[in-house]
Amino acid sequence: MKILLVSPRKRIEDGFRVYWDNRFHSLVSGVEKYTCAFLSLPTLAASTPPGVEVKIVDENTEPVDFDEKADLVGITFITNSAVRGYEIADEFRARGTKVVLGGVHVSMLPEEAKTHADSIVAGEADGIWQDVIADAQKNELKKEYRALSRPEMAALPAPRWDLL
Repeated sequence: MKILLVSPRKRIEDGFRVYWDNRFHSLVSGVEKYTCAFLSLPTLAASTPPGVEVKIVDENTEPVDFDEKADLVGITFITNSAVRGYEIADEFRARGTKVVLGGVHVSMLPEEAKTHADSIVAGEADGIWQDVIADAQKNELKKEYRALSRPEMAALPAPRWDLL
């Protein structure tokens, strides 16, 4: 199984494009690609069971390749990037790829998010991510997964920084 985890680009207003798409940060820090992807993606990647391939795409540093083959696409976003997150989800679903959405915006507006996804995660995904994957592998994704508590931070695996 292959999972693609995506952080959509921030909303870019004219005049602020260079700053908000991280080219400014790359220039100042002297690195080729500066990322500020949410911590959730490398943490979920670390929680993914062995044998499942994971790739992270931060659209602020590289484009999403819609032709890339994945069994499941996970997208997390805040309200500022919700429109783009939904566009990405809709495009992958149109190509037949299963999509799960999460993040603060999805947790606050789950019914809206459900119209763009095969499944959503409301609340912290860390404690239920392995359930999502297991269900996806069986082709039995639930329409909604809801975390009822926050995970114990000390129990979480070290984030997969190598994927950024």
